[in-house]
Amino acid sequence: MRVELACDVKAEVGESPVWDIQRGGLWWVDLLRGELHFWESRAGDVVRARVGQSLGFVVPSLRSDSFVVGLADGIGVLTTDGQYTLMKAVEADRRNFRMNDGKCDRQGRLWAGTMNDATHRDGCLYRVDADWQVTKVAESLGVPNGIGWTRNGTRMYFADTGRARLEMWDFDPSNGERTEMSNVIEFDESDGGPDGLTVDAEDCVWVCLWGGHQVRRYAPSGEWLETIEVPALNVASCVFGGDDLRDLYVTTARYGMSTTDLQRWPLSGALFRCRPGVQGVPADPFSGRLALP
Repeated sequence: MRVELACDVKAEVGESPVWDIQRGGLWWVDLLRGELHFWESRAGDVVRARVGQSLGFVVPSLRSDSFVVGLADGIGVLTTDGQYTLMKAVEADRRNFRMNDGKCDRQGRLWAGTMNDATHRDGCLYRVDADWQVTKVAESLGVPNGIGWTRNGTRMYFADTGRARLEMWDFDPSNGERTEMSNVIEFDESDGGPDGLTVDAEDCVWVCLWGGHQVRRYAPSGEWLETIEVPALNVASCVFGGDDLRDLYVTTARYGMSTTDLQRWPLSGALFRCRPGVQGVPADPFSGRLALP
């Protein structure tokens, strides 16, 4: 499959891509630089905001000018012109911890993980309801990362990079509870670590492999269906976009790479695009109000 370079931005850690149907472009973050980017094919890439701390994820809200975001100090609201408001402090008392990846389920509840930058251990997974109540769902994880749901919301995909596994959970959309783990895929060191992910219109999951220069597609049964080779070592996240939601956009990273690695993978940190022959689904926005609770 042909993978094309969309934009060579040399991101430290390109993450959390979100396709904006109204604007016809892609929002994404450079996590460690704390930057919010907007890419559109005619205008190229533009940095829209710098928040002065790590920016783990952005998810759409019910307002077109604002995102719900995860930063070092917790979960907040970031406008497209760079105004940030902290809504909920999360793990402020845990040294070296920060928010990592996050996504909203079909009912608009936010799910987000925390990670320890020093050890990549003891991460936690949280759910944030529409009233901004924060519930710890799981603890003693590695690095909670990519999250996604099938179209009917009854299956949840969850990647834990620290434990090198992709979990598939039965999910009750009525109350936002994971009920039972139905399948788990373990990755070897040679595969790379499962990072960000997206779910297509056929309910299959596309998972990015950090250190593995690939995106893999798995069926709900756990069957490995397809592999996309990416000309970057650290493949961080992906999302479907374009006018027909059939373009797969892939963000990558150059963080932690040696000079030798960068010589071999000079496009690490770039944004890529391909058309794998399947359609994606629009992102689900956070259902809560953005005024202070």
